[in-house]
Amino acid sequence: MAIQKRFDMPHLHAYGTPERKFRATVADCHVDPRYLRAVVPKWNLAFACEVRGPKYTGDTGFYKPKGWAITDTKPTGYAPLLTPAEAESERRKIEHAASEEIGSKRMVLAIEASDMVQSLEEIAWLVPLKEKYRAVSVQLTYNHQNHIATGCCVKVEDGMGWHYDNTSGLNPNNGFGDEFVKKLLEAGITVDVSHLNKASTLKVCEIAQGLGKPVIASHSNALAVFNKKNLHSETESRSEGAQRCLDDGEIKALLKTGGFVGLMPAPWFLTEDIRKAHPPAIAENMKRELGRPLTHAELKEIADGANSADMAALRKGSIDVLVRHIKHVMRLAGKNASSAVALASDADPTCITHGYGIWRVKWDTNRNRGELIADPLPEYSEIFDDVASRLKGNWPAEDIAALLHGNAERIFEAEKK
Repeated sequence: MAIQKRFDMPHLHAYGTPERKFRATVADCHVDPRYLRAVVPKWNLAFACEVRGPKYTGDTGFYKPKGWAITDTKPTGYAPLLTPAEAESERRKIEHAASEEIGSKRMVLAIEASDMVQSLEEIAWLVPLKEKYRAVSVQLTYNHQNHIATGCCVKVEDGMGWHYDNTSGLNPNNGFGDEFVKKLLEAGITVDVSHLNKASTLKVCEIAQGLGKPVIASHSNALAVFNKKNLHSETESRSEGAQRCLDDGEIKALLKTGGFVGLMPAPWFLTEDIRKAHPPAIAENMKRELGRPLTHAELKEIADGANSADMAALRKGSIDVLVRHIKHVMRLAGKNASSAVALASDADPTCITHGYGIWRVKWDTNRNRGELIADPLPEYSEIFDDVASRLKGNWPAEDIAALLHGNAERIFEAEKK
């Protein structure tokens, strides 16, 4: 299988060269069909982190033919999302990629969604991968409910109408979900709660704390900052952006395990106002209102409007909000504030912060429809440099280092032992 051998991220331009010293932060990404083959051969941020997992989107993905959406999904009764044959195929692809990687000892293998691990016995398949990589971390599911846990974008209908399900948690059948998490942690696999719903996140943290193991959220912002408030109803119908954020209770539970929250500059997750003003979100809302795909002219008008804005002001505003997310988590952490946070991202090309990159229309003449993309796609190093500059002079150098790389190194180095 051909593996993509370059995806520019900060401090990773010549990735795979043994002589390069990789700085470390935590990272993750959505699965984007523009960059995919059968798995996710992508690198993220300053930490040499390779993210793999089932292909969620696109006409050839596993989920779309099954009728699965990405942000509004239905409960499955904890049924597996992949067939045994599909799961086996995914495991073989990851093994094959691991055998071909250059300098993989410097990388963390991050598996986004554990759909290919379908039994407790199959967790043992992950252990040899620890010998090939610097460490291994896994998310239990993507936004969906699978055989392990409930994702953050599962919708249910009850007396309150349709709303996101924040109360169904890990698979309760014979305690499978709890036991799955326990065995992962005992095997030295880092569990990542990004993309889980509240109930699943809290249960993972409870199990991990009982075992003395850290849990991370690789890319999940603070809900209080996103909503510009500190409280919300359990049954409140929140946007998908809010669903990907953690409330104060989740953050505190995670920090009690000794882990950290990876905070990202993606507009989808900064504030609801910023999410709605993001060009792809404007296009999506317009598409819903019109009940049809947008024309090239309509998409171009949105892109032109975004590109005519005051880029410097947009950059400053986005970075200021990201810093508020960082400071909020640190306040919740108290005396352990500097160990509570890491910079992260979502490497989908539509997830860049306002003011970075130029928007244009990518038009598919065969399908007669298009989408907005940022071109050229900026490197996250631009954003991270701006964050570091914003903090410099107000923060001790060691706290900035912990944010950029130290906290991720601490977790992954400990799990390697």
